[in-house]
Amino acid sequence: MRNQVVPAVVPGFATHSGSGDLPVPPGRPLSAGGVDAPDGRPLKPRQLDLRRTPAPEPVELPPMRSPHPRRYATAVFDHRGRLTCGMLFDVLDWEAGTPVDIAVRGGVIVVRHADSGVFALNGRRFLHIPARFRRWCSFGERESVLVRAVPESATLLIFGQEWLDQVLPDPDGLVTGIGSVPSGGAGVGSDAAVVGESVADFALGEGGRG
Repeated sequence: MRNQVVPAVVPGFATHSGSGDLPVPPGRPLSAGGVDAPDGRPLKPRQLDLRRTPAPEPVELPPMRSPHPRRYATAVFDHRGRLTCGMLFDVLDWEAGTPVDIAVRGGVIVVRHADSGVFALNGRRFLHIPARFRRWCSFGERESVLVRAVPESATLLIFGQEWLDQVLPDPDGLVTGIGSVPSGGAGVGSDAAVVGESVADFALGEGGRG
């Protein structure tokens, strides 16, 4: 056996006979291009399909919800009249020991950072609201309240949950507006779109306060 370079061979394909090439098996004539398919059919040159797929028609996108800073949260008074909300305290940059003043304006508890404040957050960042302020706002024990941070004035506002009924869309109108849902869940997408449009209209100011 003599040393020689064996040409590259693709399994199942015959190459044009010649010096150094593998012999062509009998009964398998070569095509004009010199390459056959495994079943003997001549291979056709590959052609690029230049046809373009039609682009889909533009559709109306759902209303986009703009990012909103996390300035609202809910909190619950404990049995001692204390509450905490680490997320909003972080927004206000209130740490343990931060002195504050507490007052009531229009049924809302107003807590403001004050260097000479007579109240302060304790070591666990709990804020104690004295009973007289809670009674003025009719807040009961372990009641859930809405809190809002106003970092521009270093203020925390404490609202009753009833304030939400004044600014959110009427739930009865939303429920009756979507109609009945067919069995099997069909039509849920269109119903959801109606709700989304109602909420979006309200957020844009058509339903009241924006």
